[in-house]
Amino acid sequence: MTDNEKVFLTAEQAISVIAKRGDVHTFRSGGNVLVGADWRRKAIVKALNDAPEGSIEVGGEQCMRMGHGLVLWTGSDPLFIEADTDRLKELEKQLQP
Repeated sequence: MTDNEKVFLTAEQAISVIAKRGDVHTFRSGGNVLVGADWRRKAIVKALNDAPEGSIEVGGEQCMRMGHGLVLWTGSDPLFIEADTDRLKELEKQLQP
């Protein structure tokens, strides 16, 4: 994927690439630092299910390398969500034109 191409996901697709354990790691950009936090999986699933269409996407290479390639846009603030990178890349390939 190039920087200008975006691959959007449905909530169901996004949920399929996050771990099936109690906590899922996330981070947000806080200016010059990254602020990380664990979310309960149930809360992440709810946030993804409640997200408006077009607000869940596959992140870029840097996100993928960090293991947080799932991006949920919450207003102008992206939430980077820990995801299975191999499964996410495979899903990205399937969805690209």
